[in-house]
Amino acid sequence: MCIILDACAFGDYNNSNLKPVRDWLASKPENRIAYSKTDRFEREWKHFKRRAELWQSGKLKFVDSQKVSSQEKKLEETPKLRSNDTHVIALAQVAGIKLLVTSGDRALQTDFKNIIRGKVYKYAKHEHLLREVICKG
Repeated sequence: MCIILDACAFGDYNNSNLKPVRDWLASKPENRIAYSKTDRFEREWKHFKRRAELWQSGKLKFVDSQKVSSQEKKLEETPKLRSNDTHVIALAQVAGIKLLVTSGDRALQTDFKNIIRGKVYKYAKHEHLLREVICKG
């Protein structure tokens, strides 16, 4: 079971709004955060202080970076997106992920809902969305 953690939520990772996400991650071994080693994800995630901890605990699900990069290029060629987060949308498409954890990027939230037909977790009151999470592979 996987979620996508948007870089804008990194600063909020330890606050109360993301406590249900942290609890969800700890509750089952298969609960993980999807991640791809594309250039964009690497640039954003290198600043996330919990990255090494998540990696060591097996809480990152690696998604094929070539597939994500290829899908990202396709998305960049279409004028559908409102956000500049083609890497997040591509990861969701490749991995079949329907839940985005974010804290404020409205354009990405709109793209995620419209293109992925997914849901967005922003606050602790969205905890119920974690029960619906499914991840391919």
